[in-house]
Amino acid sequence: INGCQDKEIVETYDDAVCEAYLACEAGATVEFCSHTGGHLWPVSDDGSGEYDATDETWAFFREHPMP
Repeated sequence: INGCQDKEIVETYDDAVCEAYLACEAGATVEFCSHTGGHLWPVSDDGSGEYDATDETWAFFREHPMP
């Protein structure tokens, strides 16, 4: 996918499945998640370990700052 060399990394949550491809062209990564929660923003603030879109989005932008 998009010139990525590594195999995909799959993380499964109660309400989502996330896939990531690392070592892509120009140092990029490809990450995407599929949610089963309809049209609600997925958030887990109860410590249950469910997928939290806010935390995952922030983690992505911290790891990939703009040049």
